[in-house]
Amino acid sequence: MQSIAKWLFPLLNLPCHANRVTPDNLRAFGETDPTGLVDAGFLVPMGPATHVQAINGCGCGVHEVVRIGRGPRARFMTSCVIDGVEEIQRDRLRQWFVNDLQVGDELATAIKSDSKCRAIVIDGAWLIGELIVAGARLEIVLARESDVDRIAECIVPSRAIVVVADSVQRNWDQFAGVVKLSDAFSFAGPKPVFQADRVRSMVRWEDGTDGNVFLCKGEFWELRHEGKVAHLKDSVGMGYLARLLAQPNRVIPAVTLLASRLGIDPLQLSGSSGEVIDEQAREDYRGRYLMLLDDMRLAEANHDRATMERIQLEQDALTTELSAAFGKDGRGRVKSDAEKVRKSVSMAVTRAIEKITMHHASLGRYLDASMELGGTMVYRQHEPMDWLV
Repeated sequence: MQSIAKWLFPLLNLPCHANRVTPDNLRAFGETDPTGLVDAGFLVPMGPATHVQAINGCGCGVHEVVRIGRGPRARFMTSCVIDGVEEIQRDRLRQWFVNDLQVGDELATAIKSDSKCRAIVIDGAWLIGELIVAGARLEIVLARESDVDRIAECIVPSRAIVVVADSVQRNWDQFAGVVKLSDAFSFAGPKPVFQADRVRSMVRWEDGTDGNVFLCKGEFWELRHEGKVAHLKDSVGMGYLARLLAQPNRVIPAVTLLASRLGIDPLQLSGSSGEVIDEQAREDYRGRYLMLLDDMRLAEANHDRATMERIQLEQDALTTELSAAFGKDGRGRVKSDAEKVRKSVSMAVTRAIEKITMHHASLGRYLDASMELGGTMVYRQHEPMDWLV
């Protein structure tokens, strides 16, 4: 079976006219049999060509084709003032048009399984997915280089990453980034593979926000403090820190932080109602964990690293909460185990501060000095400081 991925780059990079592909085009990238492309839906057969490229160096550019006769015995001729009359083989007149939507769907699936592309400029540009860059959700647009200027009217340019087949020969400052197809995707295997980290490294994104920021943007947190910016992946402790920063000098029980994250009554975690988590909540946890296992298997099959990381984060969070809520025998912990909830929340906050310190030392030191952890927690603000959370 022919590799699908190897066709995508040549198809989008073909010097074809009016989106048509000829045998000459196919030979240019080392193929003469279009069967694989047709079967995959990338090429759709058309009627015989009415013009062919001049190949004898006569300087005419193209020659008009004249049909003589009908049916299988028909002959095809061209006439040139320099080369005279020439017969053209029928196979040379075969032509196909590129099914851009099918090509776009193949790339969209590489970004996120089961995704479809959407045309935003007819025969010129297609929305094929999204990418989180520094906490911002940016659109990924596949475009022919000649049509890049037109897409600015259909999307928000500053929030778009444009992928072009040819080398980037111009500077499009209005976009978040313009990258080559060969940088955005790997075509070495049977399917194209989206190179998310490589694309992120080629995109520079700033939203202009000033001041102190501790804000969740999709799967990432944007942290700004003392003029320095850092972006960290989501975690349980980051959510707890945001809640504390939003309410300076207010004492918040650990069980309240955990209950707020889980969306349940704090009494279920404090022990006032007997078990830390009731039977219904326990079943909800188990059901969600099984769904995550299925999602992880699908992400691994599609080599979707971003989704795999997100699922792992949620699995870790569920494991932490479940260990605080259930005993070793699987039965719900009773109110005497509320101490476990305190330890769970405190450890999550401590790990988050340690991670922040690795990427933003001054903010990490500030949080370490300002957070009081225990059965009750508080962000001690010794001098006024506003936070966007």
